[in-house]
Amino acid sequence: MIIWSGRGIICALSLVLFWVIGLFIFKDYNFYVGVLSFFASAAVCWFLGNKWNNEDPKIFIDKSTGKEINVKRIHTFFWIEMQYWGIIYSILGVILLATKSITAAIICALVICAGFCYYFIKKKSDSSNTKQENTPTNKNEPSVQVETEEERLKRRQEKEDPRRFMPNFENTDNA
Repeated sequence: MIIWSGRGIICALSLVLFWVIGLFIFKDYNFYVGVLSFFASAAVCWFLGNKWNNEDPKIFIDKSTGKEINVKRIHTFFWIEMQYWGIIYSILGVILLATKSITAAIICALVICAGFCYYFIKKKSDSSNTKQENTPTNKNEPSVQVETEEERLKRRQEKEDPRRFMPNFENTDNA
């Protein structure tokens, strides 16, 4: 039984499709067709999974309650999101390649790791660039000031009155 949600079935279909196409093109290299199909399918799953699973949710308004409902589709294959199948297929391709040539597997693993590192570094720098773009550049616009821990504690001590925890003896009659 195959279990998927959304467009997650593309993980299995891309692997089978690349394998079949490769077998028709390279009839004498069945082993390497399998390795290349894992890597090609990994790229498809990684990029499409990142694109589709990181889309903004659609917002609907419930007519009876008036509340907003965020609906976001998640594309999974066997309960694993599509982009993570790219990592799984890459690891399986390296393992399959290691059965024939350990040198080629090491080189391939290093290239894959470098690709993932590049992606995450680029993603991190893109997110920091968007944060910088959102800061107001006009002096008339209000800017958000971040309060340090010391400033927060000082403001809290000024605002709080420690006498509120003490019993009130002014209203008692000692007659």
